[in-house]
Amino acid sequence: MRIFRVVNNPTDEMLLQDDLDRLDNYCIINRLDLNVSNALQFHLLVKRNIFKSTYKIKNQNLNRVSEIRDLGVLLDTKLLYDKHVDQIVSKASRMLGYLSRSSKDFTKLKTIKILYCALVRSNLEYASQIWNPHYEVYIQRIERIQKKFIRFLKFRFKLNSSLSYEAICAQLHLLPLALRRNINDITLLINIANNKVDCTPLLDKLFFKVLANNHPRSARSHSNLWTPFSHMKFRSNSNLAYHSTN
Repeated sequence: MRIFRVVNNPTDEMLLQDDLDRLDNYCIINRLDLNVSNALQFHLLVKRNIFKSTYKIKNQNLNRVSEIRDLGVLLDTKLLYDKHVDQIVSKASRMLGYLSRSSKDFTKLKTIKILYCALVRSNLEYASQIWNPHYEVYIQRIERIQKKFIRFLKFRFKLNSSLSYEAICAQLHLLPLALRRNINDITLLINIANNKVDCTPLLDKLFFKVLANNHPRSARSHSNLWTPFSHMKFRSNSNLAYHSTN
């Protein structure tokens, strides 16, 4: 269970504490036990000046943490996702090592490719619409896993070593990981815009451009979406904003 509220002032803090008190009363009335020691307090700091109250349940302070795992994604207070990238790259690297060791008797490249997609690549793409990085250092760290797999295939199956990474990917029908993540982002954006994904909060953040047919800019417009300007990298680099303008 997650209880959350946007906190911009002390009144919001009091309202959040009231929410926790109501939850506690509900559990008491329905004879449900709350394990307060397992309850965590987590702040998303999108502003410099943030209110950091200590919230309570049953007069016990909730443990404050700087990172938390939610549905398999490691969240930090600034939504940088650097630790999440570190974790999935480490796991994918271990799985790739296991794959290379355990596939010594396999003779078909297609079989190893299927295993790579199932065991390795899947770890690098789970919920990527949430954490898809825009900093080159993280993009390259993730891509390095597939480059290592391509080198393994070149050595194992005597592929043309003069071909570039992109050429080998095209030959094996393996898109670069960064491109696959962007495709997943755009697919989600299209599905939200066409109401194929039931997500009203995100749909409300999409602003569609409406121009007259004879407007001089109509023919030059590359995007049907408009994104409000933001001074904060947190918002301007968000996947929703990035793909709305690109």
